[in-house]
Amino acid sequence: MKRYCTAVEHIVNTKILGTLARPKQWKVPLNDKGDAINKVSLSNKKTRQFIDSMDELVNHIFSLDDHAEEREVWKNMLQDYRDAMEILRQPNDYSDDDIKEFQMKIDSFYLAYIETSGAGKQGITNYLHMLGSAHIKRFMKRHRNLYKFSQQGWESLNEKVKLIFFNHSQRGGNYGKSIEENERTYLKSIYSCFQRELLWVSGVGENYFMTDGTANYE
Repeated sequence: MKRYCTAVEHIVNTKILGTLARPKQWKVPLNDKGDAINKVSLSNKKTRQFIDSMDELVNHIFSLDDHAEEREVWKNMLQDYRDAMEILRQPNDYSDDDIKEFQMKIDSFYLAYIETSGAGKQGITNYLHMLGSAHIKRFMKRHRNLYKFSQQGWESLNEKVKLIFFNHSQRGGNYGKSIEENERTYLKSIYSCFQRELLWVSGVGENYFMTDGTANYE
């Protein structure tokens, strides 16, 4: 199991989440005995990276000539899913043709996943049920745009906060033993990072360096 996971991790870190020049450090979450995979939890960004490049893992898992048919089934199935998600995530209002094509892609994916690939009922999650049962299609028809309800911006912000706090701060600062707990600063590094980002998002930072630095931004 561990040897197989090492090969999978190499593919993920060099072809999905990273590159050979800049590999990532993702690990397959194994149980304490190392003989089973625990629940895989990914951020929205990493999930989309996996889905977009899942063919790399499919080629590895079904690498034998005897698995050529299964390999194509999985590739076509994943492409249907990617096409459907691209329609679902679009910021513009859905047309009737968009909604029809979305459900056609989902139906094709759903049939291949549940029956052809052998996932069966055990492979149906709550989200897959909502897709396959056309609940999402009904939401698309009713609201004509689901992008405006997305909370991914907040999830991305939460991920950024965690990265800054755990990787780019001392989690309270190294003030020494003489400093009381209520005097330590846990969020200063996060606020500083957000202030710098706000300068560039708002254009103030760029304008500052494009001028003599004396412009009034009030």
